[in-house]
Amino acid sequence: MFVYPRENVKEPRVHLDLIPGGTLRRMPKREPTTEELRRVQHERTTGEHQAIGASMTPDEEAQHRRRAAKSAYLERMLAKRQRSERRDG
Repeated sequence: MFVYPRENVKEPRVHLDLIPGGTLRRMPKREPTTEELRRVQHERTTGEHQAIGASMTPDEEAQHRRRAAKSAYLERMLAKRQRSERRDG
């Protein structure tokens, strides 16, 4: 059996995007739009406000209030970002 020297053998071209170690790289996910992010925050804010009334303990109620406040803050920041995007085109 004849074995070709290594320098004469052409490596097959692989069109897969490999990460070192031989694993396939995943396709990057689409970034959500500012409007989609804002909608999610609005739903979280609403859900946390509803959960305040259903809380069983004062600690649980305080936790839902903090989460609602944080979601409302993020919603406001996303609204500000959305206005800026519209203004800047």
